[in-house]
Amino acid sequence: MEATSSFSYAIVNSVEDFRSIFAPASGDGLLLCYEPEHDSVTSDDLSLFRKAAGSAVKEYGAIVRLHLWNCESDLFTSAKKQLQKNPGTPLLLVIYMCSVADTFQEPMPKMLFSVKHVCKRLASFQHGDKVAAISRSEGISFEQFANFSGGELHVEVDVLRMLEIGKRLMSRGSAEYAAKVFRRALSTLDAVLQDSRGDAEVKGSVAVCLAWLALADLAQGGSADDSIRRLKSECMEFCAEPGGDSARACAAHKMVCALPTKWDGATCSQKRLRSILDNDPHSHKHRCALVVTLFLAGDVERCITEALKLKVLDVPFGHVAICAVADFIGQDHPLLQVSGLVEAKRH
Repeated sequence: MEATSSFSYAIVNSVEDFRSIFAPASGDGLLLCYEPEHDSVTSDDLSLFRKAAGSAVKEYGAIVRLHLWNCESDLFTSAKKQLQKNPGTPLLLVIYMCSVADTFQEPMPKMLFSVKHVCKRLASFQHGDKVAAISRSEGISFEQFANFSGGELHVEVDVLRMLEIGKRLMSRGSAEYAAKVFRRALSTLDAVLQDSRGDAEVKGSVAVCLAWLALADLAQGGSADDSIRRLKSECMEFCAEPGGDSARACAAHKMVCALPTKWDGATCSQKRLRSILDNDPHSHKHRCALVVTLFLAGDVERCITEALKLKVLDVPFGHVAICAVADFIGQDHPLLQVSGLVEAKRH
C-alpha cells in the first residue's frame, strides 16, 4: 500500500512568516534561503525546485511543507550569519521535529538533485517502522522563535537544547540527523573549551556529546572509534559512572566491535530480528544483533536474557555482552546478582 504524501509550499515574506515555520504545529518541512542577486536565483529556478520537491515527496510518501525565503533583507542579517548562509550560494534547511536537522549549501542545479535524497530520508523518519530506535537518558532547535516579538531576528545556539533534540531524534530512529546535531554541539563546545580552563561542566557536556555521537554513528552501522577514543582519553572519569551516557556508549561500542555480524538500525529492529529468530531459533548471529538492539533500546533485562542464552550455547559474544552490560550498570546492580550472572561475567 502506497504511503500517504502531502506537499504544500509558502512564501516567507516577513519575520512573522519565518517565526511560524518553527512553531510546534508547523510540521516537517524544507526552508530554501536565497538572495536573488547574490545567489543568481531566478523565478524559473524556484519553480523547478518546487516541482522537484513535490515530485520527491509524492514518490517517497513524505509529508513536507516547502518554504521559499528571500533573505536579502537587513532584518535577517544576524540569522543568515548564524545559519552560515554565505552570499553566492542558496542554503536549504531541513526542518524535522521543529528543528534544523540538516543543511545543504550548494548551487541550484545541484540542489535539484539533493532535494530528492532529503525527501527520501524525511519519509523514512516519518514512517519510523523500519529502524531500531535508541532510548533517551539535537538540527538546531529554534523554539525561541515562537516568542519573537520584534527587532532583528537572531538565532541563539543552545547546546543543551541541541543535545535534547538530538536525543529525541535518536528515539525516533533518526540517527543520521542526530549525528549531525551532536557534531554541531561538539563543535560549539570545542570552540569555547580552550577558554573554559578545564571547567567541569563544559567537560561533562563534551563527554555527553561524544557519547551520543558514538551512539548515533553506531546506529547507522558506522564506526564510533574516534569518538570513543577521545571519550576515554579526555573524559575517562565519566566512562566509569554506572548508568551514565559515557558508560553506555563504551558498552555499546564494545558489543558492536565483538559482533559476528554487522549491526545498523535500518536492518536490526526488534521486530525484524524476532521474526527471524521465530523461524530459526539457532541463528546465533541474529540473536547477537538482538542483544545490541535491546541494549540500545534501554531494555537491559531482556538484553541480559538473550546474552545468557548465547553464553549457555557457548557463543563467545554472550560473555562479551554480559561483561559490557556489567560495565554499564555496575557490578552491584541487582540484575547481576541473579544466580549465575556474576559467575558468568567472571568466566
